[in-house]
Amino acid sequence: MTTLRKRIPALAALVLLLLTAVAAVLPLRASEPRPASAPVGDFSAARAVARLDNIARVPHPAGSAAQSDVREYLLGELRELGLRPEVQARVAPSDSDDTPAVVGSVSNIHATIPGSRPTGRVLLVAHYDSVPIAPGAADDGANVAAILEIARALMTGPQLRNDLEILFTDGEEQGLLGARAFVDAEADTHRAADPRRTVVVNLEGRGPSGPVVMFQTAGTGLVPAVRASGALTTSFSDAIYDQLPNDTDLTAFEEAGMRGLDFAFINGAGHYHTSHDDIARLDRASVQDMGEAALAAVRRLGGADLSRSGTNATYFSLFGTVVSYPAWLVPPLAAVTLLGVALLLWFGPRRGLSPRGAARAAATFPLTLIGAVVAGSAGWWVLSLA
Repeated sequence: MTTLRKRIPALAALVLLLLTAVAAVLPLRASEPRPASAPVGDFSAARAVARLDNIARVPHPAGSAAQSDVREYLLGELRELGLRPEVQARVAPSDSDDTPAVVGSVSNIHATIPGSRPTGRVLLVAHYDSVPIAPGAADDGANVAAILEIARALMTGPQLRNDLEILFTDGEEQGLLGARAFVDAEADTHRAADPRRTVVVNLEGRGPSGPVVMFQTAGTGLVPAVRASGALTTSFSDAIYDQLPNDTDLTAFEEAGMRGLDFAFINGAGHYHTSHDDIARLDRASVQDMGEAALAAVRRLGGADLSRSGTNATYFSLFGTVVSYPAWLVPPLAAVTLLGVALLLWFGPRRGLSPRGAARAAATFPLTLIGAVVAGSAGWWVLSLA
């Protein structure tokens, strides 16, 4: 009995470790793709992917004849849904400190599904241009097709409270030109009097597979929509992304004061911006995951009071949901953690904890992170040679 009592703490720690592993692995599985026969109010990857032959069969960079064909197809599909799309043609500049300025003429596609009692608007966004060498099935054709399927599903159900605006941006690959053109046009017409009442749901793809990740937020009060989406997320990734040079269309909207969420699937990044970004390599499960996440987020935002922006929060995925707490709790929790470490070092030696061993473990932990970075960089280099 004494031996068993001594083993209880170790067994408890093992169970906790296993539960943590399960919590980490469960969200990494994408949804099963739904067939074309799925209920009309549900998102179907089969219905979305069926549109891709007209969107991502060949490369269609901004200004190309192929992109004009895609634009005409998208306009026709939106009209088939009963909407009245318009092409917003405008000249816009990029805004980058790291690359030479680019100015281009872009043609955004915009349509509105009116709300019943709007408190603001939800802006559902994906870019419909590709890089010159890629068909752009994942970046960003799948998400353009997903938005068409989301709009179809929403049109079969009850009217949302808030306006839903669909925006297919042009020239994203050249420096977010379409998003900046849209923001400039709004400023010229004074449409966005209170930009915080606009919530952007931006869909991106940095690889042809993987579960959907909500990796960036703009503004506050959006955790309920993230929780509704079921996407894998953590506010820590948001903090890391802020330090990276990467941009998406959400960057331009955030600079204009709008709030928003950035969703993407990112596995298989070696195919990103290459000729391998084609329909054959696109994972239908990832399309399903994205569609379900974005549809759920839009429905949640579509019924919310967007005049209330809420407060900043820390959040992370756990067991298929999103746990959150106010950001002001971070310093107290950090202080409690430091106190716990101090108590462990004080009382630990009495129970066999070696201070030197703890110090060695703490000192070598950064080496694990450095090793992961080196291994990842080497792997990316190898992929780039293939």
